[in-house]
Amino acid sequence: MGLSFAKPLSVDFLPWLSLAIATLALVVSLSATLISQAHSDRRSRREERWRQISARRERLRPRFEGILRTAYRFNGLAAPMSDMWKAKLTEEDLKRLQPIIQEMDRETEDAQVALKLEGQSGPLNDLSVIKSNFITFRSAVTRSTGEGERAEKAFDTAIEMATKIDAALPSLEKALLDTLEALVPPTPPLKLSGVARFLDLLGFGD
Repeated sequence: MGLSFAKPLSVDFLPWLSLAIATLALVVSLSATLISQAHSDRRSRREERWRQISARRERLRPRFEGILRTAYRFNGLAAPMSDMWKAKLTEEDLKRLQPIIQEMDRETEDAQVALKLEGQSGPLNDLSVIKSNFITFRSAVTRSTGEGERAEKAFDTAIEMATKIDAALPSLEKALLDTLEALVPPTPPLKLSGVARFLDLLGFGD
């Protein structure tokens, strides 16, 4: 009686291999999609942040210009050759000054609302000090007429206030410029393509 051997089992690995390849392809595809989506969200947030900073800077700039313009007008009114050094202003002086004062008040009022909403009350405080010094200056000028120690003291006060107004301008201007410089947004994200985009997705970009 001869020996008999069992017939080897035939296993078809092709379906299993196809399934494994399909599964791997699905995992890779999902991973790439998730990475791309995460990167896209990150880039969108950066772009939105850039737009917000740019918009805020554009909102503040005209208000800062109004603050600085008003401060310089106070300085001009307290300058040595200004009519505001007259102890008593004439009707013609008042008529000439009225539109200037009205414009200063309008610009200051508009800036107060806008800058408080933006959380930028510092320039308003600086301008308030300048305005207060100007009021003190003008009051001292009206009391500086005549002779005697009282008049001399009032005149010295007027000079002191005019000097303070002039000295406050450079620091105010610098503070406004520094604030605007701090709001200069970085270069907006570039739209990448090809190899640059692939590297960016892998985390080698911004």
